[in-house]
Amino acid sequence: MADINFDNHPQFFTATILEWKPLLATNDYKDIIINSLLYLRKEQAIKVYAFVIMPNHIHLIWQIQDGFKNVQLRFLKFTAQ
Repeated sequence: MADINFDNHPQFFTATILEWKPLLATNDYKDIIINSLLYLRKEQAIKVYAFVIMPNHIHLIWQIQDGFKNVQLRFLKFTAQ
């Protein structure tokens, strides 16, 4: 079977809040998520195809661009602050 490189294709990504607490119910915290995605897009690290922010988790369909490593880690580290 051939090796498949998923790095350059759209990916489904989910991140949840610890203990499913509804921290994303307020717009201030939603803005942190959105601003982080906008920053990564501006840096041309990602393409965002779709996202949804729920009160206790987020879903993304994004594509990490060539040459960018640890984008998921960077995104989670920034938004967790």
